[in-house]
Parts: sequence; structure tokens; C-alpha cells
Amino acid sequence: MGSPAIINAVVVACLYAIVTGALILTNFILFPQQYEFPWTWYWILWAIMFSPAALTTIFASVVTVPNSRRLRVLNMTSLLIIIVAMQVCFALDTSLTAIVATSILVSIVIFSSFKVSG
Repeated sequence: MGSPAIINAVVVACLYAIVTGALILTNFILFPQQYEFPWTWYWILWAIMFSPAALTTIFASVVTVPNSRRLRVLNMTSLLIIIVAMQVCFALDTSLTAIVATSILVSIVIFSSFKVSG
């Protein structure tokens, strides 16, 4: 069996991919606008754009080493912050620069929250 850090990384990465896909699909279902591409293309693009925040979550969990209960709460809170930021950017149809800046800001917030609670 793998180390807890590897298992945590795999779980966070899988949850990130699933929740990002669910968010984009939900937007396509609830707001059936004329999109230029299939929803899966948007899913991949948005997942890539916010991947630094997901990677920061994984990195911060290894560096700060909080206890397992606190780690689960921080991971779920981090994913929630990422998804909320992603939805706001998606709904506002922000520019690429704003998306990158938001992703960086979210990464800083996530790392800081792990650091403070670790």
C-alpha cells in the first residue's frame, strides 16, 4: 500500500477532476447558451487553468503535515474554494489574465490556510 501522502495526492487529484467536470457540465445544462466547443473541452481547459491551485493543495498537505482529520477538512475546503473561484470566473466570462491571476490568488490563499492550521 502507498504512503499516505501519495494516497492523499491521488484522492485530491481525482476529486478535483470529478468536481471540475461536474461544475462545467452543470453550467452547460443549466445555462444552455451557444458554446463554441463541447463541454469536455471547457472541462479540460478550466481544469488546466486552476490546476496550480489543486497542486498547491497537494503540496501544502505534504509540507505542513496536519493531522488526518484536519487534512481532510483542509483538502475539502481547498477544493470548495477552487470550485467557487472557477464558477465566478466562468459565470463572469473573465479574461485569461484574470483567470490566471485568480488561480494564483487562490493558490496563495490555500497554502496560507494550510500553513496557519499546520
